[in-house]
Amino acid sequence: MPLINAVGVNSDYFSKNPITAYPGETKDVVFGRLQNMVGEKDLILKAEIIEGNEIATILDKNAEYSVPFGQSDIPVNIHLAIPSTVPVGTNYNINIRFLEYNSFWKHWTVSLSSSTSIRIPVVVVEKPLPPVDNSAPIPAQEPEKNTGNVLWALIGIILIIVNNNCCLPYS
Repeated sequence: MPLINAVGVNSDYFSKNPITAYPGETKDVVFGRLQNMVGEKDLILKAEIIEGNEIATILDKNAEYSVPFGQSDIPVNIHLAIPSTVPVGTNYNINIRFLEYNSFWKHWTVSLSSSTSIRIPVVVVEKPLPPVDNSAPIPAQEPEKNTGNVLWALIGIILIIVNNNCCLPYS
């Protein structure tokens, strides 16, 4: 009975690139991708959350994954729900274990099967500000009317004319 398999999980998230979410946020995330690169047989894996189930649930049907030999891109989808009362800076860990389902051992109380797990941090961050909409046109501004200066100029001209007419000798 061959027991050599290469069940693995890869992910875009890790300790230096955690999943980030803000208080009250809910979102779906591709947690990782299953791979089966050694052993020459197709596998069925059952996933279970062993840490972090207070914020995460597995979205995929029955949390069972068929992983054909040679595949390295079977997505594992989770739903995150961060409580709105959690302070910014809170850290969580989500740890999912994948157990191989072995049909030969399914009727036995003890089974020999391979497993792997992946643990990914989740960091609660501040809610981002909504993006600024730069596509809206900026309304044109009317030029300021400088009526004060024009008014003073007219008063000055009138005074000059009146002053000149007052001081002319009568002929």
